[in-house]
Formats: sequence, C-alpha cells, structure tokens
Amino acid sequence: MMKERTEHRIAVRVVAALEHPVHRVVKILARRFQAAGLEILLAGSELLLHLLHQVVFSVGERSQQRLRRLALRIGQRQRRKRRSRLLRRLGLPGGRWGGHVSGGRRGSRNVGLRRLLRCVLAAWADHCHQDCACRQEHPSLHLYYGKEQVAPRSTLLRGAVLWVLLPVESLKPSFLTGLSLRYTRVRGDFMQRRRRSGKSIVWIRFIPVFLAVFLCGPALSAPQKGLSVEKRHAIERAVASFMSANSIPGLSAALVLDGKPCWSEGFGMADLENYSPATSSTLFRLGSISKPISATAVLELRERGELDLDAPVQKYCPAFPPKEWPVTTRELLGHLGGIRHYNPDGKGDVPEDSARHFAGMQESLELVASDPLVAKPGTKFHYSTYGYTLVGCVLEGVASEKFIDFLRKNVFEPAGMEQTRDDDFFTVVAHRSRWYHKDKGGVVRNAGVLDSSYKIPGGGMISSADDMANFEAAMLADKLLKRATRDLMWTSQKTADGKETGYGLGWGIMDKFGLHILAHTGGQQGTSTAFALVPARNAGVVVLCNLDGVDVDQLAIAILRTALDVPENTP
Repeated sequence: MMKERTEHRIAVRVVAALEHPVHRVVKILARRFQAAGLEILLAGSELLLHLLHQVVFSVGERSQQRLRRLALRIGQRQRRKRRSRLLRRLGLPGGRWGGHVSGGRRGSRNVGLRRLLRCVLAAWADHCHQDCACRQEHPSLHLYYGKEQVAPRSTLLRGAVLWVLLPVESLKPSFLTGLSLRYTRVRGDFMQRRRRSGKSIVWIRFIPVFLAVFLCGPALSAPQKGLSVEKRHAIERAVASFMSANSIPGLSAALVLDGKPCWSEGFGMADLENYSPATSSTLFRLGSISKPISATAVLELRERGELDLDAPVQKYCPAFPPKEWPVTTRELLGHLGGIRHYNPDGKGDVPEDSARHFAGMQESLELVASDPLVAKPGTKFHYSTYGYTLVGCVLEGVASEKFIDFLRKNVFEPAGMEQTRDDDFFTVVAHRSRWYHKDKGGVVRNAGVLDSSYKIPGGGMISSADDMANFEAAMLADKLLKRATRDLMWTSQKTADGKETGYGLGWGIMDKFGLHILAHTGGQQGTSTAFALVPARNAGVVVLCNLDGVDVDQLAIAILRTALDVPENTP
C-alpha cells in the first residue's frame, strides 16, 4: 500500500528553562498539568540521585503515597534491584530503562553519565491521542531551535507521551523559548498504544539538562485569522533567535492586521524565581511608549474644545512657575518645550528620584520646577520625559480629575485595554512581570528599584501585548480620535527654523522600506518596549520584554516586515 505523507507543524511552548534543579521545576510543571487532571510526584532525594532525576506523573493520592513510601526504602547498595522492583510494582514495563546506570559496565558511573547526558523533551500530546484503544501513527519528527534543525537521537510514542531524546551538545544554555516541531505522519507506519486508565503512570525521564513543553497542535489551536501558519512560524523563529541572542527572560508580542489584532503570544518567563511563564496578557512596564497613550488623551480634550494646545501651560497647571519664555502643551507633546530629561547630563534616571514615591503630578513637578529651560521653546528638539509629567499636570487641570482616572475612562475602556494601568510600586497587580537587568558580565539579575510615580504620563504605565494591540486597532479605526485630530498628532513637528523633527505629538514618525510608520520605543529599569503602526496597511506590531537595554524595535520591525511581505533587500 502506498504511504500517504502529510506534514504538520507544531508550536512548542517551553514550561521550564535550563539549569534549574528538578525539585523546583516540579512546582511549575504541576501547575501546567493540573488542567489535565494530573499530579506530579517527586520521589525522595535518593531515588532522584540514583535514577538521574526522574519525575513520575500520576493520578490519585494513593499512588503518590505509595511511591513515596517505596522511595524511602531504596538504598544505595541495592539501588538497581530495588529500582527494578519499584518500576514493576508501579506497573512500568520492563522495570529497566536503557541498561545499567553505570552505562552497561559496573563501577563505570562516568561512562554511564556521559551516555545518559541527553536532553529529554516530554510533551503531552492529547491533541492526537484520544482515550481509546487504537493503533496510532508514528510521527517522524523534526525539531527546530530558531532556524537551526536539531536532530533527535530517537523518538518514541508511549501512551499519550511523546519522548524525544536530544544530544545535549546540540542545545544552547539559554531559555530556548522558540522551539518548533514538524512531524510527518505516514499512513501505514503504525505503533500500538495502550488504553490509559485512571491508575496509569507515565514515567518521564529528566536528565541533568532538560526541557518540558506543551504541544499546541492543529486540534488545539487553529491558525489565527489574518496571519498564515508559515508567517506565524517565521515570526516565532525570529522571536526565539532574538531572545537567545539578547538573553531575554520573557517577552510578549502582538500583531494587528486588517485593523484587528490577529496574533499575540508570550515567550519565556515573566518571573524566573517563581517559574511564571510570559503570556500575551503578562503586564510589562511600557516605558516611553506611555507617551503616545498620554498624547491621545490630551488630544481628546483638545477635540472637545476644553484645551488650547498653544496656550501657556500655567493656564491649566499653575503649579509650574513661569519661565523666561512661555511653554505650550503642543511644544511639550513634541519635545520642543525646553524641559530637561532626567539627569542634566542626559544619562538616565536620578537614583533618588526612582526610589521616591510621589503623591501626584504637582508633587512630581518639584523635580524640574526650579530648573531653567535647556533651550528656547520651539527652537530645539530635546526629548524629555519630565515634559510629559508637565503634560499630565495640564490634563489634570483641565479634566479636574487624576490623570490615570481620566485615561481609564477615556482611553483604556473605549479601546478595550482591560489590564492597562499605572505602575503602582506598592499595589499587588496580577500578571505583572518581574524586571531584569544584565550586568557587565552578561549575567541576568533583578533590576534596580523603580517607583515611576514621578513620570506616569511619560513612562509610568504597565500594559500587556493584548492591550497594546487593542490600542493600535482603536487608533486605526478612529475610535479614540477623529481622523483630522489623528492626522494632526501624526504630523511631524517643526523647529522655529522650519526643520522637521521626525516626531509628532507623542509619536515618532519614519519612512522605512516604502512604508510610512508611526512608532515609539521605551526603556527603563527592567523593560524594553516598542510598537509601530502602518496606517496605509492598517497594520501594527507590539513587542514588550522584561530586560532593559535591548533594542526590541529591531524585532518589531522584523515582525512587521514578515507580516507585510516586505522583501528582504528592501531598504
């Protein structure tokens, strides 16, 4: 009979990163498999030592207690005999797995460790294995890490668990967030699977270096509308490669096509210490991509006729003292107001400001209220987050309510941004990521303290990839502003001598590979962000990560190019 070959591609989601002790990884694995009605049983330390860190998946408290009692009886001298008896009593076939622990020769532990030093990728495959007695096709696997194919030494389908043995030297010691899997089903090439019962136990090998992943196959996640499977996998590979190259712990990205969010996904870990994976709903610090959101709120007040962009700011914010020259809201939104940016030398936050909590906008203005302007307003583009703090004071003076409350009612809710809020240092916020920094030696560490209450309008919000994609879709659909107001905001400002700044009212403006792009980037302690809109193509992209000092705009542009079919050689 002629064999019919059908190729499928499967996205592989990493649950645990490398170099973590097994006993800690159990916690996150337990959460991940809880939905499947499974419990993870961790045997005693001696059993883990002599069985090379194996973990047993089981159902039922009785099995768990029995395993623990048996594990305690396993002694060092009779480990092989008792191991085999344990496996038989647990109903595992053969009672042995791949020969002696010593590698086939007694007393040769090093040989055995070298032989067994391989990565085991165990994946729950319910999408292709139902609870029934049947003959199952054997998949021929092709595993990819980024763009590189990793050749497995062997594959085995046993029960509902897919085993893939990989040589450790083929993998890099990173978070491996972008693994993808291709398999070809060959009709006629079968292997028998057994019926799973409530008492069945699946033995999964965890060698010193390991991965545990989920398979999200065709039956579990259909291709998202507006984005082909090929493009989605190309984007996932690009994300994996970028994260590996920059040692990024966690990242979320989203894409808008045809004016609607069409793809979003989380990669890596939102919290390394607690093994919490990043998702598309994980909250990241936005950094300076808070500015376009704030500018949108200000332009809403201008649409209503409540705010004059060209009036001196003291009309709405009397807490800011008059300067040598008048400063307007329009100039502040376009970074032409002459307000300094962080340190006078421009080298980032003042540490004591980052650690201090400010009660409101007017109190935050104390940081710059007494400073002279760095230039006559309108004459020089000088990027300033503090200038947006003054914008926040203007908005509160016009709206007669707190800045974040106005945004919640007039921007977040209309745009469908259900999670977006201020980055309150003291509030317990669900799904908020931890923040990381890479030291001079390249080691990822916890980022320094940041209380962003002094710069909420210009860099103090948190949001998710899903929410930011909704914001982009709302902007493209004119849900928040009229088209004329939106065009005003997206028009480059000019200095007094007529030179365009390449920056509108809260938005950066650029022309790349034949496209007119509205974009912004952000960066502060523990975060790097970027998002971009292409109005002519009704498209947008968002990239958020929890490591500072990363040029994620490069990844955002790469995703946009892939989604919009921009040729590689297009400048």
